[in-house]
Amino acid sequence: MTFFPFTLNSLLKTYNLAYFFDKSYKGLIVLNIFFSERIHFFYCFLLLCYFLFLNSCEMFRTRHLAGWELRGRVSTNFISDMIYNDSLSSDIKVINGGEYDLDKIVSVVDYIMLETTIDALIGDIDKLLIHNNKIYIMDIYKSKSIFIFSCDGKFISRISNYGTNNNEYLYLMDMEIDTITQQLVLYDRNGGKLLFYDLNGNFIKTKPLGFRFSNFKIFPNGNYLFFTDNNPNEFVKEISEYSLLIGALDGTISYRALQNEKFLKDLKFRSVFNLASNGNALYVSPRLLNSIYQIEEDGILNLIYQLHFPSGNIELYKQLNHTQFSQEIANKEYYYSLGGHIVMSDAFFYFEFVRPKNIINKLWYNRDTKVQYCIERHFSTSGKIITMPRPLLVHNNQCIGVINAIDVVKVKSTFVEANKKYHGTDKISDHTLQRIEAIKEDDNPLLMIYSINWDNKFSQ
Repeated sequence: MTFFPFTLNSLLKTYNLAYFFDKSYKGLIVLNIFFSERIHFFYCFLLLCYFLFLNSCEMFRTRHLAGWELRGRVSTNFISDMIYNDSLSSDIKVINGGEYDLDKIVSVVDYIMLETTIDALIGDIDKLLIHNNKIYIMDIYKSKSIFIFSCDGKFISRISNYGTNNNEYLYLMDMEIDTITQQLVLYDRNGGKLLFYDLNGNFIKTKPLGFRFSNFKIFPNGNYLFFTDNNPNEFVKEISEYSLLIGALDGTISYRALQNEKFLKDLKFRSVFNLASNGNALYVSPRLLNSIYQIEEDGILNLIYQLHFPSGNIELYKQLNHTQFSQEIANKEYYYSLGGHIVMSDAFFYFEFVRPKNIINKLWYNRDTKVQYCIERHFSTSGKIITMPRPLLVHNNQCIGVINAIDVVKVKSTFVEANKKYHGTDKISDHTLQRIEAIKEDDNPLLMIYSINWDNKFSQ
C-alpha cells in the first residue's frame, strides 16, 4: 500500500458511496461499491484494469471532435470489402446538351398545392418522401423542420425540435421511412444520432451513432446503407477511407466499398443525396466517377452504368487543391458529375452533371429503348407547362418536382390561359387551375407530377 502518498483504503473511504469513472469517454458510469478494510489491493488493481480495457475497446465510444461528439456503438470486427461486379455494366455515350420544347417531352399529370398555414411555412424542399398516402418534406436550412401533408396537400403535422436534448436535433441531414417498423427516421449529423418518429410525427426514440455520414437508405432486411463521403471518421480507422458502408443499428459494420483517394478529401467536396432507391433496389453515384452502382444487401457492388461525356471523362488530378481543380476543369472544358444526384425508376434514370461555367445538364435516359434527353435549356411553346423541375422522387413511375410559388406567380396568367385552351388527354382540371390562379408569392411551393414522353423523334 505504499505506491501512493496516501493509503488506498483512505482513498476508497473518501469515495465510499460511488466512484465516477471515465466521464469523458463513456458518459457517466457509477459504481455503487462499498469497500471494506479487508479488500485486497490486487482486486482493486484488476478492477482498474477492467475499466481501462473498456476505455480502449472499439465497441463503445464517445468521441469529441471540433465541438461535437459521437456517442454510439461501433463494431468493425467482421467487416469485409464489398465484391465489385462489372458484368452488368452498360456504357452510355452522353449526347451534347441542348434546348427542348417541354410541350413535346413532358406530360403533366397534376399539381399539388401544399396548404400554407402559420405552422406550415416551408422554406425549401430539400427532400421528399411519399408513404401510405402521406407526403414527408424536409427543409434543412431555413425552417430546419419536417412537414407532413396528405397527398391532396392538406397539412397534418410538423417536426421542429431544434436543440441539444435527446429528442432534438442540431443539423438535419437526411430522412427515410423504415417500412419494417413503419417509422420515420431522421439523421442529425451534428448530434451524431438517428431520431425515430411514428408516421404522424410523434417522437419515439433516439439512437446514438459512432460515426458520421451524409445520407442513408434502409434495406428490406432492416440493415442500413450509409454514404459517408467527406465526413471525418478518422477515429474508426477501418472505415475512415471508405464512402460506402453497410451496417446495422447495433453498430456492426459488415461491408465497406468505394475507398476514397486522398485527393478527394483534399478537394473538400461534399455532396448529399448520392443514394437513390427504386422499390427494394438501392443505388449510389459517387462524386466525379460518372457511374451508377446498384448495391445488394449481401455486399455486392454492381456497376450498371458508366457514362462517357462529350468532352471525355475528367482525369482525376491528385496533386491539385480545390481552386486548382476548378480551374483545370474550366480550362479543359470538362463535363463532370460533382453532386451525384440521381433518381432511378424501372423505366428510366435521371442524372445531373455540370459543364464549364457551372451550367447544369440534366440527363434523362430510357433504360429500355436507350433514348436520352440531355437538357441544358427548356421552354414551353404553348405556355401550358410552367417548367420542368428537377425530380426529387419517382412515385408510380411518375416524377415529382418542386416549383416555388414566386415562379408560378410570374407566369400564371399565361399558364392558366394556355391550359384553358388545351383539350388534350393530360388537360389540367378546372379546379386545379383555379387554385393555381389564386397562388400568392409567399405561399408554399407546389409539387408538379409529370411523366416523360419517350418518342425518338423528340430526341433533340
